[in-house]
Order: sequence, then structure tokens, then C-alpha cells
Amino acid sequence: MSSTPPVLLVSIKEEKAKEMVKPRLTKRRSFSQNIHLAATHPVSLFFDKQLLILRQFLRKSSARDKLLATIQYWYQLYRAQLPEDSPQSAELVAIAFEKNISDARKGFRLFKWIDEYGKIRKIVTAPSRTLSASYWKLVPVTMRMCAFGYYLVDNFIWFSQITQGARYGRRDKNAAQLIIRMKRYKNNFSLWRTVIALAWCTRLIGILIWYRPATSNSDGDQDECQIITTRPWVECLTFHSVLLLRGIMNGFILCKHLGINQLSNIWVGRLGMIASMLGMWKHWGVKKDYFVEFKSD
Repeated sequence: MSSTPPVLLVSIKEEKAKEMVKPRLTKRRSFSQNIHLAATHPVSLFFDKQLLILRQFLRKSSARDKLLATIQYWYQLYRAQLPEDSPQSAELVAIAFEKNISDARKGFRLFKWIDEYGKIRKIVTAPSRTLSASYWKLVPVTMRMCAFGYYLVDNFIWFSQITQGARYGRRDKNAAQLIIRMKRYKNNFSLWRTVIALAWCTRLIGILIWYRPATSNSDGDQDECQIITTRPWVECLTFHSVLLLRGIMNGFILCKHLGINQLSNIWVGRLGMIASMLGMWKHWGVKKDYFVEFKSD
């Protein structure tokens, strides 16, 4: 019998021991693979979804206007809450932000009265879903006409202020008085629009409450239900209730500007911030139709 030399046996055992001690090498992922894993992570997908909604939100001029309005009212609230011994520079900075943001918002409302004219034509020419809707068209048409006047006067004020600012101290007193008078007209248009919108929202909420369907988690059977809704009952009630609350806040602020009430600047800032944030909520996400009407035919 042939026997293995002892030296060879020792070398074989040493090689096996080295193989057992030798760490196992794992294949490392490439940089692109790490990027792909990070991009497909659930947290990253959720962030991308919210960022997409934010991009869609910022594409709307009305949404950006409400965002700037929130910042503007925040500076107004900050200025109203400044202590008496605060440095004058803090108040001047707040006033500068308020004025510049107010001027920037006017750009988003440029020629928006054309859009209101299109909405008026759409309401008038659209076929009525119910018989009562054809008679009630007068209310939204009147509200849109007030909005038409508001945006038209607002554009006129903006151009007049630019012209006045270009005079470099040689201001026209008659033009300045005209701007003050037109601002009052603008606030009146906005107040009447708000009052009509409040009455309209109150009517829709009353219809929803009075003719509440048996099941509120669905659209309901349109043959048995006495109201017509394009969204579930709860969503319609929530949407119009938020609009009603926002309209009440805007009404208080407009009454302050017109001298009807004596609302403090602190409360103007608070109500303005909340109303502007509710306006942003209205434009957040996909715009849906919350049509509500009762059957009368």
C-alpha cells in the first residue's frame, strides 16, 4: 500500500485551514444599483408622489396666489404682534415684505377677468341638469360678474400704481385719489362676490343636509335619492363647508378694509392666514366636480 508522505499531509491540512479562515467575498452592488434601490424605496416613492402633487399645485396661478397670500398675512400678523420696544428695522422689513408680496400677487391676477368672462359664458350656455338649476343660474352668473369687476379694477389699479411710481416723487394727486377710490370699488366687488358665494354655499349645504341619502359613503342611487351629486355625500358636504368657513373669514377681512367693522390687525393676519391656507387646500391635488342640486322635475 502506498502511503502519503507526512509533509504532504501537513501542507494539505494547512491549505484547508486557510480556506476555512479565508473570509467569503460578497459581490458589491454598483453605484447605479444603489441609486435604483434608493429610488424605488417606499419612502422615496411617497416623497416623489407628494412632490408631483406640489408641482401640479404650483402650476396653477390661483394656487401660487394663495401661497403668497399666506406669507403676506403672516408678515402682517408678525408686524401687528411686535412689542413696542422692538427695533424699527423689524417693522420696516415686515412692511417691505407685505408690499412686495402684494405687488407680486397682482401679476397672477393679470387679465384674469377674461377667465371670469369665459366662466359666465359656460354657465349660461351649459345645459341644466335639473329644472331648478336653470332658474338658479342667475346667482352664479351674478357672482362671476362681481369677480369680473374685481379683477378688471385690480388690473387697472396695478397699472396706475406703476405709472405713479414712475413719476419719481412728482405724483399726481388726482391719480392718487383715483387709485384710492378704485380700491374701494375693488373691495366692494370682492365683498359682494363673497356674500353671494356664502349664500350659495349655505343653500348647497342645506340641500345636502335636508336631502341626506341613506348611505353617505357612496354616490347613492340617483333614482331613489332626491338630490344629484357628482361626488360622495361626505366629500360634497366637507368641500362646501370649508368654502363657507373661508368665505366668512374673507368677509370679516373685507369689512375691515371698508371700515364696516373694527377688526384688529392681529385678527386680520390670523383670519387671512387660515383663509389662504384653506384656499390652498381647495387647489391641492386633482380638481374634482362637487356639483350638488335637488330634483324638482
